[in-house]
Parts: sequence; structure tokens; C-alpha cells
Amino acid sequence: MFSMDEDNQTQMTEPTTIAAETSISNANHRLVQSSVQDIIKLYEQYENDFYMTSKLHHYLRDHLPAIMKTAEQTRLKNKQRNMEHQGVQERFMMDFLNHHRYYYHSVNERFFRYQDGHFSGTTEDDILHHIVSTISLQHNELLMNRKHQTKVMLLKRIKDQSILKAIPESETIQRVIHYLCPMLCSTKAETKYFLTILGDNLLRKPVQNTTHYISSMVKTFLASLNQISIEQFHIQCTNSFRYKHHDKHDTDGFRLVKIQPHWVCDSWRETRDHIQQYGLDVLCVACHYSRKYGSADDYVLDYSNDNDLREHVFYLKQKTPLELVQEFANQFLYDRRNTEEGQKIPLGISASPQEETFLHQHLQSSSSQDEQGKLPWAHIQYLWKTFLESHQYPSGMYCSYNKQILMTDIFPDHYDSSTDSFVDIGSSQWPLIQKFLSFWNETITVETDCTMELELEADEIAQLYRRWLYRYKVEKKPKYSHLLKDTQIMDILAYFYPDLIMVDNKYIMNVRCSMWDKEMDMETAIQHWRMEEEDEMDSVHKAYQFYAKFYYEKATQEEGHRRPLLVSKKYFERFFGET
Repeated sequence: MFSMDEDNQTQMTEPTTIAAETSISNANHRLVQSSVQDIIKLYEQYENDFYMTSKLHHYLRDHLPAIMKTAEQTRLKNKQRNMEHQGVQERFMMDFLNHHRYYYHSVNERFFRYQDGHFSGTTEDDILHHIVSTISLQHNELLMNRKHQTKVMLLKRIKDQSILKAIPESETIQRVIHYLCPMLCSTKAETKYFLTILGDNLLRKPVQNTTHYISSMVKTFLASLNQISIEQFHIQCTNSFRYKHHDKHDTDGFRLVKIQPHWVCDSWRETRDHIQQYGLDVLCVACHYSRKYGSADDYVLDYSNDNDLREHVFYLKQKTPLELVQEFANQFLYDRRNTEEGQKIPLGISASPQEETFLHQHLQSSSSQDEQGKLPWAHIQYLWKTFLESHQYPSGMYCSYNKQILMTDIFPDHYDSSTDSFVDIGSSQWPLIQKFLSFWNETITVETDCTMELELEADEIAQLYRRWLYRYKVEKKPKYSHLLKDTQIMDILAYFYPDLIMVDNKYIMNVRCSMWDKEMDMETAIQHWRMEEEDEMDSVHKAYQFYAKFYYEKATQEEGHRRPLLVSKKYFERFFGET
């Protein structure tokens, strides 16, 4: 193969060389003819003046060869000097580019610099100033004489170095991976897959009909990263990401992107600052991975050794709508007609043996109280939404025909169109949700006209709900943790109480719980603190310390005491400022 290429190259070079030599020979012939004609004209002009013709002959024979010899020598000296200058110039430019890595993006004519393992934007003026300053520090006369030419040539070479083809050092790559994992992704393989998708989008690789589904919880994060991409490159890096499923999407192109389960950014301001700081590094590493692995699919199939990742990425591609709805039914629903007496109802949550006993008793008692044993379609819709979220499947998937599949293929003869519900169909999750809704309706009130802005955190609601469940204990206090996680509680409230004001998927505004008067607790503690510490009336930090100690000591004196419920310091500071 090599010899064939070499032969082809030789065959292509020889005609080119012959053509060049022929062209030069023709040009010389024309010059000779022209010179002869000029000399003949001079002889004809002075044909009657022997003095002038002899002078002409003398110049042609003696002076012209010497002049030509001098011109040739001067030319050789200039050529040698130019080669020396070019050598010095070339060595300087190579050394400069090796020690100072600059890049360019032609689409928006922006320059970038890679320094200390970090990419950042720069300007043409800064680069030219850097070049000239470096030349001056060399104290080289040859470079000083060609300062302008050198900076122009260097700038041209920098423009040939695309930022999208930059190869980051290992230090930068590891920093980006450690930034995203475990914040966004659980494993290094998942992080590389996510980055390679970003790189495919940045390099605009023609991956047709491929849709990468990712949880909407990272929507703000991706939007911020995409904004940096648009500002720096005029390219969107999130084109292939989708948060919701549409029937028009090609099932063969379905891809799932794993993120941290229940990923929630508690401090968005800090995360936003980190994106601004590391965003350009993330995008450059993403481009590097896309070139290195070929594409996101190639990484998962040919480079990653994570079988769990491979199965998850291509899971939806291999599943029909019927299979997916069947999976949902197996995990969240059960047919009462097929449940034998004494047989345990399947649980939709993980629990310890003690918890399972308590939950099964609770499920059976709740199931027997369902209205005529019917599960409304609206409730199944919520369970379907929960199923999709728990597996990080795209929201809205198969919503247009999952009901039909349940009616005809999975639970035939169970649907009652008059009530829009499924008869004799139960859910392992629904009684727990009903119990939480009972807690909410019994203990929570919405107050929109309160002088102070009330709020309950998701964690506080979870603790109150757990205490409310103590009334179901029998001989001993049941040993169980949260039956519903904070994120599940927020999802339930968002679905069943859409009018509630929620902030950052963490705070419920303008609500009060009858089990805990937060404001009265704080006011009581502050009054006691001001009586005991009259000299430090304005120290909110010490006031909060007293508040926590006050209720810890009070709780230990009560029979069957539990750890007290305490407000966050941020909420305490706001209340303290209004008292």
C-alpha cells in the first residue's frame, strides 16, 4: 500500500517538475531574444559612430559580467542572511507557541489562552503585546529588526490553532471530572459519557435522530453551560438533550443520560459561580473527548467497561411501549383479583423487615378502605409520572397511549369508563401517598395575609410527617425512617396542590403546621435570651445558639423526648430582624 502511494506521488511529481522546467526554459528563451533585439537596436542606433559601438562592446564584454557577478554575490549574501533571520525567527515562534498556548475560533473571531491548566478568553491586542514584550526580552537584533513581521506571522499561526481542537493537560481533565463527579454524575464513566455528548454537539457531528434524555432537574445547569458556549463559540452545546418525550422522536435514537439520583442544587449561586469559572474548561474537555472517542455512542460501546451504563443508555431503544408500561405495572400496581388471601402486597419502596411489617399492615388497612376498590386514572397518571422520574426516563413518555395499553393488554376488563378508574387495581405506593395527603389536610393551613412571610422546608415537612405517623404505633414505637423522601414530598405537593408557592423545590411559602408553631418557639426563646443576656441584645448568632440550647434542654425533660424541631439559622435571622 505504501509503495503504491509512493509510486503515485512520484508519478504526480515528475510531470509537475517537467512542466516547471519547461516554463523556465521558455521564459529564458524569451529573455534572450528580447536582449538580443535590444543590443541590435543599440548597434543600429550608433552604426555610424565607432566610438559608441566600441563602448557598447566594452561594456558588454568587461563591465556587464562584473556587475552580474556582484549582483549574484549580493543575492547569495542576502539569501543567507534571510535564512539566518528566518531560522532565528522560526525558533522564536516555535518556542513561543510551545510555552504560551493560544487558540482561536474563526466563527466569532475570538482568541483564547491556556495557562496553568485553565482556558480563558483573551484579545488580539493582549497577544500582540505579549509577543512584542517577549521579543524585547530576547535582546536579539535580528528579531528586533523583524519585530512587526514576526508578530504578524505568529498571529497567523495562532489563528490556525482552533480552540475546539485544543488538547487539555491531564490536570485540567481531572479537575473537570472531579467537578462534575459526584456533583452531577455518580461515576467517572457517566461523567465521560455526558462530556462526550457535549463535545458531539459542539463539533456538530452528524448523529442523526439521536435524542439524549436527561432529568429536568439539571435544566438550569445545562442552560448556564449552554449560555457560556454561545458566548464563547456561538455554538449551542445542548442541542441533542431533551427533558420530555414526544411521539415524533425516533425510538432507535433514544439515549438515557444518568445523573445523580434526586440531584438538587442547594446553593445555586455557588454552582453558577463554578460554572462561570470552569465552564470553558468543561467545554474544551468535552471537545477533546468527542475527538478522542469518536462519539458518545462509540464511547459507551467501544471504550467504557461500565455494563450498567451501557444498559441504561440504550434501555429505551430496546423497549417497546408495551414492555415499559408492563414494567410500570409490575412495580407500582397489582391486581386484587389475582392476590390470594394472606399474600403480601408488593411494596414499591425499600424497607427493613420491621418497616415492611408496619407498611404491609398499613397498606392492607388502607386498601380495604378504598372507595369500592377503584384506582382513579388521575392517580395512576401521578404514579406513572413517579415511575418515569424514579428511573430517570423522559417525562411525558407514552402518556398518549399508556392508558390504552393498561386497558387492553395488562388489566383487561378492569376499566370503568363511568368513573374513569380501574376496578380491583391497587398500588403499593398509593396508600402511603394518601396517608401523606391526610397529614397535609389535617395539619397544614395556608395563610396569605400573614404579616410575616411563612415557610416550611421540605426537610421540616418530612420530620413533621414522621411524627404525625407515630399515632399508628402499636405496642412499641415502629422503627422506620422517612416513608417519603423530601423530593417525593415536593412532587406530591406540586401535583396535588399546584397553587402552592414553591421556591427552589425546597420551600413551601405561606403555610403553617398545627403541630409546630415555629414563630412562637422563636419568640419564646428570644424573650428568655433577652432576659438572661441583656448586654448582647443585637447578637443574632448568640440568640440562635441560645434558641437551640433552650429547646434541646426542654426536650430532654419531657417524657419520651425526641430531638426538637429547630428552624434554620437563615429563617431565624429573618424573624429576629422583625422582632
